[in-house]
Amino acid sequence: MNIKKKIFLLVVCVMALIGLTTYWMKSTRSTYLASIEFEKKLPEVGRPGGYVSSSQCKSCHPEQYSTWHDTYHRTMTQHASEETVLGDFNNVILYDADFAYQLVSNKDGYFVDVYAFPKGIEPDLNKYKEIAKLENRYQVGLLTGSHNMQVCWLTSESGNLQKIFPFAWLISDKRWVPRKDIFLRDPKLPMKLQVWNNSCYRCHSTAAQPLPNLETGAAHSKVAETGIGCEACHGPGKEHIDFYSNPLERYSRHNKSQDAHLGKSDYKNFITNPAKLNSKLSSHTCAQCHSVKWFVDGPELWKKGFSFKPGDDLNERTPVVRPTQIENQPWLHSLIKKSP
Repeated sequence: MNIKKKIFLLVVCVMALIGLTTYWMKSTRSTYLASIEFEKKLPEVGRPGGYVSSSQCKSCHPEQYSTWHDTYHRTMTQHASEETVLGDFNNVILYDADFAYQLVSNKDGYFVDVYAFPKGIEPDLNKYKEIAKLENRYQVGLLTGSHNMQVCWLTSESGNLQKIFPFAWLISDKRWVPRKDIFLRDPKLPMKLQVWNNSCYRCHSTAAQPLPNLETGAAHSKVAETGIGCEACHGPGKEHIDFYSNPLERYSRHNKSQDAHLGKSDYKNFITNPAKLNSKLSSHTCAQCHSVKWFVDGPELWKKGFSFKPGDDLNERTPVVRPTQIENQPWLHSLIKKSP
């Protein structure tokens, strides 16, 4: 091969390499920008009040962190990703009332295309796709549940507001079912559009702040952690971590803790251990989610979130519904009439 041919092949190879590199960079940048936009539509992780997230507990408490990490509590709310989505998004078509929902996925995420049909036309996307109107494409933002079923929440243009997808994935059955059919409820009551930022945040995340904009209807919610993290049961961890980051203090306090047994000791631990609370307050730690409560919405709750922290008396934070003590809950009668 003469020198001209060698130079020509070299130039071709260089040009091909430049082309491939440019394509890869554009593709990577596009994916990166899509990821940034997606993150903006999710509840922001990180909030004031001394919350640091479970990842900060791992170095000193590896065994506890490991056992927590294996629980369903951790995965109670997750960001939608290839690792977390359990439902079938392989061009599945679902029908509800006059709408068709086509579930698709690509490198940018998981999406729901909503189609509407002209009046009098059977909602069948296979038959009438040419006259069906694509109303909107929604991206799946959050997922709640990871044990019996998984519910999808759809991002919106209203800040990081997350709206319910009307179908849920039954994990053991491996199929989609209408969400309205899997909750015990009065079938005569109309279904309301459920918003994660308005209700589900209370028990499906750690220390969430709804932060709605009442004028625009948007939300700019923050959470200490998307799932049920260490701080949900132990309270904010910053003071605890800051204090025990000093090795001398850590070992000094550790020796004293051997004599503390149950109850309060002569040193400040900066954190709540439910095992060292009395039985009532210990059970209230669980009851903050595992009980029936009546939340009184208002500016304080919307701005700061639910005020209960482990170690508090739950009864002082929100009315707890006790069917066996109905006579001691006169406030409940009017609420039942208002909201059956």
